[in-house]
Amino acid sequence: AIKGARDVALLKYDSAGKLAFTHILGAAQSASGFALAVSGEGKIAVAGAIEGALSNTDAAKGSVDSFVALFDASGKELWTVRRGATANDEASAVAFAPSGGVIVSGRTESALGPALALGGADAYVRGFSAAGVELFSRQFGTSGNDAASALLVRDDGTGGAEIFPGGVENERGVIRRFTYSASAGFAVGATRDIGYFHGGAINALAANGSALYVGGAIGADRLALGAAARGAVSGGEGFVGRLDADLQQVDLRTVNSWRL
Repeated sequence: AIKGARDVALLKYDSAGKLAFTHILGAAQSASGFALAVSGEGKIAVAGAIEGALSNTDAAKGSVDSFVALFDASGKELWTVRRGATANDEASAVAFAPSGGVIVSGRTESALGPALALGGADAYVRGFSAAGVELFSRQFGTSGNDAASALLVRDDGTGGAEIFPGGVENERGVIRRFTYSASAGFAVGATRDIGYFHGGAINALAANGSALYVGGAIGADRLALGAAARGAVSGGEGFVGRLDADLQQVDLRTVNSWRL
């Protein structure tokens, strides 16, 4: 049964296109799923935003709060965690950690816990264990409006995780590097500004060996680094970029365009 004005629906299909299961997750008012990740063992993590009471989670903190839910390969809900601030916040990206835990990134319009709000809206990254226990939470940004809309998590080679959130901070594309391990805890690494975005977004991050790839959208002719693969023909351009894992070397190209 639908619980609110809008619920999150998780549907799994087999290789022949047959529906394997459907799971509905809803709050008293509304629930939105913005990101999904699947682990190597078939577990599914879903993250997004909810408004109103949600069963078996903490009470609401703001009008709209972030949530992340974990399901097993058969669609059984293992745990759901709600986190929020006094103002609105949401989880925009989710990824599995090498340990089996779940990491999310997103945006918040006020302080998360003891963290101080930095601007109109801040970006954040938060990690949970495989059992749903919160391990760390980091709020970051500028004096303007910020969001972490893409996320890459990978093994750091020592049993911990490298965490790369990407997003637009005060109209500039920014990729950050954090690390986490059970022994060393959470640590802040490099930050890379990849140029003025003018209403654009970072939508995807991927890794191949020592290289990181970033893709998304920018306002036409706004990318400050690299060179255009083709001239701007409309109000917006797609782009793709390659960076080293230390975020030092960067090569960016606008690759496509669309009409706004």
